[in-house]
Amino acid sequence: SSSLQVGSFTIRDGGGSADSDSEATTLTAITFTIANSANVRRLAIYDGSTEKGDVAVSGGTAVFTGLSGLAAADDGTKTFKILASFNSSVTDNQQITYTISSATADSGGSTFAAADAGAAATSTTGDRNRIEVTATKLVFSACESSVYVDVNFNATVQAQDANNNRDLDNTASVTISKNSGTGTLSASGGLTQSLSSGTYAWSDLQFDTAGTFTIKAADGSLTDAISGDIVVEAEPTPVFCDDFNTSQGSSYDTSGAIGSSTTWSLTRQGDDWGAKIDGNILDLSNDAG
Repeated sequence: SSSLQVGSFTIRDGGGSADSDSEATTLTAITFTIANSANVRRLAIYDGSTEKGDVAVSGGTAVFTGLSGLAAADDGTKTFKILASFNSSVTDNQQITYTISSATADSGGSTFAAADAGAAATSTTGDRNRIEVTATKLVFSACESSVYVDVNFNATVQAQDANNNRDLDNTASVTISKNSGTGTLSASGGLTQSLSSGTYAWSDLQFDTAGTFTIKAADGSLTDAISGDIVVEAEPTPVFCDDFNTSQGSSYDTSGAIGSSTTWSLTRQGDDWGAKIDGNILDLSNDAG
């Protein structure tokens, strides 16, 4: 990816005032600690248009060694700049700070008074060094693939850029519609909703007809999202349905009705099988005696 300038630093021999020697300060090694470093792939040091070093960012740091040609003359200054390239996966709105955590000067000249050379850092004033994701498309980040007729199902839409990063500032008004298949798609809360932080999750979508469908999300600006196939089936009719929240007796029964239940009964095929409905549980035992 292309590199962007993210900061500049100035070496000051004598700390900005005359010092007692006549030597230059020559930078030979420097380490940057990077806040929100997961966004950054590589960091480079440039003197004007000349690259002086290029390293991978690892563990939140960028370590440069063996530098040459970055010298502030006696009682003078030397400015260099840093350029960064970024990972394809980033987090929108995070601001990145580059802080000098260590610096080494050639011992044959002036050296730094502190190990971190004053710990200078880049600014985060306003939107400086802020990651800005700009959405180009809508996507279904989640969508059920098997649902029942007239039963709610879920689908989540996000506004993303070309690298699939979510645009946290996007508040587009998005409409879900049927893209293919027969029947009607509905949502009790409405098929049109505004994104919040670049996303919206529908939990009340329904189809009124069995079949295979796809759905579409559109806002009139970004590229539409088309779901995968959604298979809609008639909801099965339960043969029995019970939450067992009413006790039918605390003792095991070994045949016939389970306690006082008029729904559940037991026919056992072993000498020790038994059952009871108690404490919100249908309890089957092979040690009922």
